[in-house]
Amino acid sequence: MFEKIIAINMSNVQLGLSIDNEAYHADDTRISKSGLDKIDVSPLHYYNHYLDKDAIALRKEKEKLKPKEWAKTGNAVGSAIAEPDLFKENYVFLDDEEICKEIGGARPTTTNRYKEWFEKKVKEFEGKTILSPSGYAECIAMRDAVHKMKAAKLMFKEGQAERTFYFIDPITGVACRIKPDWLATYAGWIVDIKTSADASPSAFGRSVAKFRYHVQDPFYTDGLKINGLDFKGFCFIVVEKEPPYATGFYHIPKYGQNQGRKEIVRNLTTYANCLSKNEWPGYGELLQEIAMPSWAFDQ
Repeated sequence: MFEKIIAINMSNVQLGLSIDNEAYHADDTRISKSGLDKIDVSPLHYYNHYLDKDAIALRKEKEKLKPKEWAKTGNAVGSAIAEPDLFKENYVFLDDEEICKEIGGARPTTTNRYKEWFEKKVKEFEGKTILSPSGYAECIAMRDAVHKMKAAKLMFKEGQAERTFYFIDPITGVACRIKPDWLATYAGWIVDIKTSADASPSAFGRSVAKFRYHVQDPFYTDGLKINGLDFKGFCFIVVEKEPPYATGFYHIPKYGQNQGRKEIVRNLTTYANCLSKNEWPGYGELLQEIAMPSWAFDQ
């Protein structure tokens, strides 16, 4: 199915809006797929994450206090795969082996000298995301593993990355936002890039249910249709985080998409009701009888 090529004549058209990740995720006027997931847990969780200014400020303050980590991120891997040239421009690696040897000791990265060195390097690479040498190398290795696949040659022949689209859900009237990893304009597919410990079909099938990727598919596909872009479907590219970086290309069947659409309507209806009443309940305020799983009982 990946060998069927369609020309949607978008190669010279700038699709959607160019909005950085921080601004995109800070938008509390339109709900995203991540917002739908919060609503699905409870409206209270959504409110705490997106609308409670005190909770948001506290969370940001805690993030500042966390030690800097040089782990590779999903954004870095996605950029390396979809936009290799921009990855080289936007991401750098910082090798601290020499400075650590000079400082010595069991924990050189906790010393003032190291912190001063690190701050100097951060200023030197202002505007770029710093990765560890190993993290940078792993991004490149995952990129190469993906691009060796036949489907990748088609998916990344031509397209656009990280474009933001807004739309109004026709059923609930709720304002929504989406930001596809990659729009394969030559092949006609919406592409989302995932990293996983296990990219096998069976494992990713479980991930689809766990992380509600069957919701992401129709939410993005239908949102783009409202924007006048009728893509063939939604493709998940899943690459493992460890060698040999095995990769799978997957799409969700119609019955999964239909279930996703049901959950979208349910989540958006809940969200719309909470907005109109300005009430964001958790798990309920009254006494409830709790259900126990079948495996807890003698058979």
